[in-house]
Amino acid sequence: MYGEKPILTTARFTLMCRDHEAATFVWNVPERRVTGRIDTIEAAYLPWGAQDHEGNTNRRLMALWIADRSIPSVRPNAIRRLRAVGIEDADMLLALSGGSSLSDQYWLRREGSSLTWDDVSFYTNDFDPRLGQYLTGQDSQSTARLADAIARDLDIAMSSPDSSLGGNLPKRWEIRGNQRVLVKRSLSAYGQEPMNEVLASSLCERLGVAHVPYDAETDGVTWESTCPCMTDDNTELVSAWHVVCGCNRRGDESRAAWYKRACANHGLDVSREVEQMLVVDYIICNWDRHWSNFGVLVNSETREWLRPAPLFDMGESLWCDRTPAQGLGGYVVPREGAPRPFLHRLDDQLGRYCHDLSWLDPSALEGFGEEVTERLLQLKFVAVFEGRAEAIGEAVDKRIQRVL
Repeated sequence: MYGEKPILTTARFTLMCRDHEAATFVWNVPERRVTGRIDTIEAAYLPWGAQDHEGNTNRRLMALWIADRSIPSVRPNAIRRLRAVGIEDADMLLALSGGSSLSDQYWLRREGSSLTWDDVSFYTNDFDPRLGQYLTGQDSQSTARLADAIARDLDIAMSSPDSSLGGNLPKRWEIRGNQRVLVKRSLSAYGQEPMNEVLASSLCERLGVAHVPYDAETDGVTWESTCPCMTDDNTELVSAWHVVCGCNRRGDESRAAWYKRACANHGLDVSREVEQMLVVDYIICNWDRHWSNFGVLVNSETREWLRPAPLFDMGESLWCDRTPAQGLGGYVVPREGAPRPFLHRLDDQLGRYCHDLSWLDPSALEGFGEEVTERLLQLKFVAVFEGRAEAIGEAVDKRIQRVL
């Protein structure tokens, strides 16, 4: 799509929001630094994560925003496979591709380029699926063929939303019909994450909680989860972390109150949605509710804050990382780690922050523990451990009783 393939070291870019020029800056790609002066052009179109609480940006914030947009180094095999095709790291891939994604409408236009949003939008343009297939592939022969194709033609890597796809799990975007679909694989030994996403969707459906619907599919050996894109050509996801970046936290303020106040500053009352999120996470024991997988949806053109984002990314739950010997209790994040999302002791969040459960219909939860057991038994790496699926279903039912 881009057709521009110089090997980048340091270059000047314009940060674009659709066709709005937000700012220009010089990016030292190998050193992951923004250098010199940032010239703001249209401040209203700067991303929230690149601004401080006064609406200003600087080199540090811009560099952090770019880093957040890159494939994380901890994703299994990703950096090794990029280097195998001549791309040094995820930042180099982002610089080459321009960073257009399927989460928002931001992209990086290199100096001298005449590209427009119509040229680079993955919402309206087809894209090559081979980069995502290469980064998530498990078959050595097909992976080798993909590596050879990408090394010969970097346009394959440069014209894919997978170049700016965050998260630790192996994942890729596909086009199915007219729909953009996110496909994710498992990392745990039990292979639960895809089915956990389906069960979390079922729980949200039972409770009437807004969510991204997930399905699961298998090739007979491994499972993957699939879900439709939650954004569109005019709607961007602003993560909770980027929401609070523009709002100073008061000294005596809890993290939950900080987030809710930051949203209220833009006309959104997210109190009920926060409680719903914490209830759902408690029931399925979701230990990975970090500040990048919840947030709000914003109109990228008018900048209007529309509504809380539907719940998504709940696969790392239902004790998928624990052996029977470790038990099925709550999780505690080490003090040196970030709270998930508001406290280090995850189970304490229910009593601390959930005060109005009038929206919750107890009858909707009947039989959910049994559903958990039945679906997990479809996974051979769960079923082979006698009693694991049943124990998880019973643990879920006990949590439901504590909520009620």
